[in-house]
Amino acid sequence: MADNTKTLVRMAGQIADFFRPYGEEKAVAGVAKHIRDFWTPQMRRDMEHHIEGHRDAIEPIVAKAFEQLAGERSSAAEAPQAPEGEANARRSQLASSAN
Repeated sequence: MADNTKTLVRMAGQIADFFRPYGEEKAVAGVAKHIRDFWTPQMRRDMEHHIEGHRDAIEPIVAKAFEQLAGERSSAAEAPQAPEGEANARRSQLASSAN
């Protein structure tokens, strides 16, 4: 395991340790939120890649948090997007109402 991966695994484990007293559901959500908010995309990709090959060696709370993050990404990718013209019109409308 590369040094960077060891560091990520250790960090994720420490985050899981912090949230563990809140119960599994809240711990998974807390770990996912922390990783979403504070880890760079590269850190998340590196950890995802590591989990793919070593799931049994990862804290269950951490593995579930990454599953949750993956689900959020796929849901966001499937969400309908407003056509660009509508989005720009809405932004203009909001900006003029704020003034």
